[in-house]
Amino acid sequence: MDKQEGSTLTYSYVDSQRLQEAFFSNLEEKTPPKKKSTLLKISVVLISIFIISILLFILNYELIILPRSGPNYQKNISSLFNENILKSLKLLNADKRLMKKGESSVYLSIPPGEKLTMKFDFKKPINLHTNILTFWIKKTNIPLNMDIIVKDTGFFSNAQNPKTLKIKKNDNSVYTKIPVYFENLASAKVNLANIKQMKIYLYHKPYKEKTPLTNNDMYYWGKNWLLIKDIILSKKGDK
Repeated sequence: MDKQEGSTLTYSYVDSQRLQEAFFSNLEEKTPPKKKSTLLKISVVLISIFIISILLFILNYELIILPRSGPNYQKNISSLFNENILKSLKLLNADKRLMKKGESSVYLSIPPGEKLTMKFDFKKPINLHTNILTFWIKKTNIPLNMDIIVKDTGFFSNAQNPKTLKIKKNDNSVYTKIPVYFENLASAKVNLANIKQMKIYLYHKPYKEKTPLTNNDMYYWGKNWLLIKDIILSKKGDK
């Protein structure tokens, strides 16, 4: 092999090395963008799922913003939701979906044309002669009527003449305080110092008995809601 042939081989080798570095190194450098593209696709899918989930939540549920602080419990004030006072709380309507009870509050959906009935049974008789009942209520979209019937240990009640209140529309974010006084009940036989049971009726006028609600009814009527944050028993004269 002469020098010319050796030079030719040397140049060919160098050229092949250059070609390899030029093309194959570029292919290796183009690999990371494929990974970035995959990550981008995954991110788009996750964001889409998140957005769809939010939309489904908004369409099926109603967001209620509640104040962080509730009623201010002072001396001589007791909550009727306290397990030491309340024996049971039941919704007497056939459709139990109308009431959802939390640890210290009750959420109610009130259909137009129907009367919602809750029954409170107490472990020990409560005294409504020297005490006041106060409802702490979150807003309702439309005005409501509330009737209250109490029954004493002798089974006398004011069922013929319920205590009637009107709950006005309230668009504020705070709770509405509604005190209830039971003096001058039409039935003088009721012993207010020994009340063992209470029934609360919530309704729009006029009302009538209805068949159980469908899912569509629940979605529409769920807009007419009421949240009872608490019902407290306090001495007369206390705030």
